[in-house]
Amino acid sequence: MNQWDELLETLAELRDGLPDMPVRDDPLYLAAALPGVIGNALSGDPRRVAAARETMAGLRQRLAEAGVELDDRFTALPDRLAELRDGLRP
Repeated sequence: MNQWDELLETLAELRDGLPDMPVRDDPLYLAAALPGVIGNALSGDPRRVAAARETMAGLRQRLAEAGVELDDRFTALPDRLAELRDGLRP
């Protein structure tokens, strides 16, 4: 197993260890959600990339409701990570 695959496996394990939590006002949700977003985005599975995109959209909405405005780069993170992954694979 190469280092890239080990990283993906570790991120998946981190995400699997987290409880499913709805997007809420708890500021720790962002920190808890990001490992899953990263793992899903780097998975190579289009359904998981879509799930990461949905999570980021939900986070962006909740942050906007709290007065934190973010542009489309925030919600584009899963797609950008997927592009980077595809560019690094032999």
